[in-house]
Amino acid sequence: PSKYDGAYIHAEYVFGYLDVIWPSRGCSVKDGCDPPEPAWENERFHDIERPVNIRFGPYKDKLAMYVSGFRADYIWRVTYDGNDSSNRAPKAVMDVSSLQ
Repeated sequence: PSKYDGAYIHAEYVFGYLDVIWPSRGCSVKDGCDPPEPAWENERFHDIERPVNIRFGPYKDKLAMYVSGFRADYIWRVTYDGNDSSNRAPKAVMDVSSLQ
């Protein structure tokens, strides 16, 4: 998605995830901010076990992100199809008829 253009994708090996980091305004105490504001904003992107390498390459007629993990015998392919309806939030359903 275009919101990730120019962002930095960080692979967090110890905690096992990818996050996206953008520069933000930031403000330090010397600039008059108390408490200080960070110079970066981040968003958890995807949980992946022990990521160590990120590469971009072709997939069908699009671009995909490929991630390899430490001692993993597979490579994760992360794609975006531009159709937000294919990634809907789950719908919780509960049946209480059998509860006493």
